Amino acid sequence: MEKSYSDFAKELGVSKQKLNYYVNDENKEKIFIKKGNKNYVTEFGQEYLYKKTKDKNEKKESEKKEKNFEVFFDSIKEKDKQIDKLHQLLDQQQRLSLQDKKLLEEYKTELSNLKALKMPEEELNIGIEQLKKELEKANDEIDQNQAKLAEKDKQIVKDEKINKEWSESNKELEKENESLKMELQKVQSKKWFQFWK
Repeated sequence: MEKSYSDFAKELGVSKQKLNYYVNDENKEKIFIKKGNKNYVTEFGQEYLYKKTKDKNEKKESEKKEKNFEVFFDSIKEKDKQIDKLHQLLDQQQRLSLQDKKLLEEYKTELSNLKALKMPEEELNIGIEQLKKELEKANDEIDQNQAKLAEKDKQIVKDEKINKEWSESNKELEKENESLKMELQKVQSKKWFQFWK
């Protein structure tokens, strides 16, 4: 059923000038019929113009989603790099902590050996005081390293939580994209069916 040019433009939600963009000398006669002073759009013209405007809108929507996906994936890659760096720092801190513990054990062994030798009391006291200072210094370093390690653990947990939320958001976007594709296929199938009908 033919429709007036202005009514059909309103139905599509575009201006008449926008519809003119898709009309050329080759297809003008198939798209329009003139009755009196008014232009009417044929059924073929309605199908043709609907498809052209719909395709353009869907292309814009698809490009927008694709750009959003690219930004999203770039963010995930950046977060992955940060997490890898934090893991490296964590490994480094653990190695330092093990070295500190080993050093502490060596000091304790040295102290025990000195006691076993039964050195003169004055010399032994000097050695013990020196070892105590070194032991306190080593303990302070261990405490500092453990505090840094705990802070990095918190950061890793926080980053993994963000990564998980982004991953879930990505899945939702993919589901929405699939749903839109299915709706598009349904609409296209329905239109082709009506066209042949």
